[in-house]
Amino acid sequence: MPPKIFVSYSHQDEGWKERVVGHLQILELEDVLEVWEDRRIAAGDDWRPEIEAALDGAAVALLLISRPFLTSRFVRGTEIPRLLERRKAEGVRVIPIFVHPCPWQAVPWLAAIEGRPRNGQALSKLRAAQAEQHLADLALEIRDLLRPEAAPSPPPAPTARVATEGTGRGVPPPWEGEGRIRGEARRGAVRTGQNPDAPIRLDLGRLPTAGPLFVGREPELARLDAAWEDPATHVLTFVAFGGVGKSTLVSRWLGQMAADDWRSARRVLDWSFYSQGTQERVTSADRFLDHALGFFGDPDPTKGSARDRGMRLADLVRAERTLLVLDGVEPLQHPPGPLAGRIKDPGLSALLKSLAGSNPGLCIVTTRERIADLESFQPTAPQVNLRTLSPEAGADLLRQLGVQGKDSELLAASREFGGHALALILLGMSTGRQISPLSLR
Repeated sequence: MPPKIFVSYSHQDEGWKERVVGHLQILELEDVLEVWEDRRIAAGDDWRPEIEAALDGAAVALLLISRPFLTSRFVRGTEIPRLLERRKAEGVRVIPIFVHPCPWQAVPWLAAIEGRPRNGQALSKLRAAQAEQHLADLALEIRDLLRPEAAPSPPPAPTARVATEGTGRGVPPPWEGEGRIRGEARRGAVRTGQNPDAPIRLDLGRLPTAGPLFVGREPELARLDAAWEDPATHVLTFVAFGGVGKSTLVSRWLGQMAADDWRSARRVLDWSFYSQGTQERVTSADRFLDHALGFFGDPDPTKGSARDRGMRLADLVRAERTLLVLDGVEPLQHPPGPLAGRIKDPGLSALLKSLAGSNPGLCIVTTRERIADLESFQPTAPQVNLRTLSPEAGADLLRQLGVQGKDSELLAASREFGGHALALILLGMSTGRQISPLSLR
């Protein structure tokens, strides 16, 4: 008999239950699993023993999270306690599925379990095709979990060779140790539908390190998570003045991706155009194109025009699911005027427009000016204006810097400096750990 999947839900979410079960039925027809939900209780049967037996026999439990679900007495009093007990004692897989917005983070047992979608965004807030893709991916994930060889085991240690060339500006991120990783790391026990023995190729270390001083960017981190999970988002650009924290935000998210085994990415490359130095008067992306083409396997990176190389690079990026980060592209954009924001380099422009049109992975860009070349690709290449920190987040940053003062004084300081992250850091380093109204004048 195939493994049983127990679906726990509120009847107010019947429509979402049907969508979840519909994807699982494809696997049920292949005899991979058996779906159990309370609509399968025959008329006249005693429903409570049927549910209890299903709870005791399930290999995987899916919880459709919503406000009605979390306020159901039967769910909270009977189903959840038994499932959590079996999860702890027997290793039963319990997978929350967030179907409607609700304060699920306030429920301790739920906040401790990784759900789907990974970023906690409710399926009902997504476009229909995106929600269906998440459910299809979940069905395949459950299929892989049920395979005998999918039993948990310690992931193999990553292997890498450290590059000896310079790393550009910034200090290498914490997951890289010393130097820049440019090599291969093997995936652990997480299955992605791709060959788990295939190496992940990493070329990282050009972005500034995201240190411990990091506050107020939870929505932006969630936006990055959603963009990686969303097949309809191909390029995501963050736009802000210098010092607001664009590069640090992306660096922090890369750290989270690394901690999560890169979430099915097969190649990861970051590049900072700042690393070439503003004194060099950067006018082309040739250095980046040469390096990236070589990294992705092009036999002759210097062959062809800049536009041809940009198009070749886009094709190579699309060959496998890739995470490409381009930090600080504004040196290659036209200044204010008739061509404001347009990419001056034809190779970089061709790459971005081609990826905006089609990309199974994600390209993340940071810049101080909106990219005019991408304005016609807004559905697949959104450009997000990164705001300065809120007064509360700015005050929290000052506290983390060790600055002492009343809450009202820290909030006033944060407002005085407009929530500008770098300005607040400099303020915190120059106030002698004590802040007062006089120090803001």
